[in-house]
Amino acid sequence: MHTLDQIGSYARTLCEEFPVKASIGTCAAFVGTLLGGVGMMISLLFLLLLIDFALGFCRAWRAGRVSSSKMRGGGLKFVFYFLSIVVMAAVQAATSQSTGMTIPLRDVFVAYLCVNEGLSCLEHLSYFGVPVPEKIRERLRAYRDNLCTSK
Repeated sequence: MHTLDQIGSYARTLCEEFPVKASIGTCAAFVGTLLGGVGMMISLLFLLLLIDFALGFCRAWRAGRVSSSKMRGGGLKFVFYFLSIVVMAAVQAATSQSTGMTIPLRDVFVAYLCVNEGLSCLEHLSYFGVPVPEKIRERLRAYRDNLCTSK
């Protein structure tokens, strides 16, 4: 009987504030659909964005240069990344429909953003004295720059 009480308690907890939870879930599903599905790459990008934002704030704090305009810029980067991923998902859907074959444009674009954010995180970490081999940073820069200049 004790187990049934626990299950009942858990079910009641899940149902608390149902309209709010349902609204948030619906919005999250809609955003996921706009992004073309939320796979591991999107989740990784979001994690890298959060880490980069936190490390950038810590770096500015340590240097005594916390700036609300830079923080707004960092926050806006989330919005612009989201919009650019939505655009790439739409382009991918359009090219898939017109050519009959799926070209992973969105995933390549998200991979590029992940490399960019990873490089930024490594640069912040090296500022704090974390030994990041220069070869790794050079390799990431070369990969990023190669993606930008490839035709």
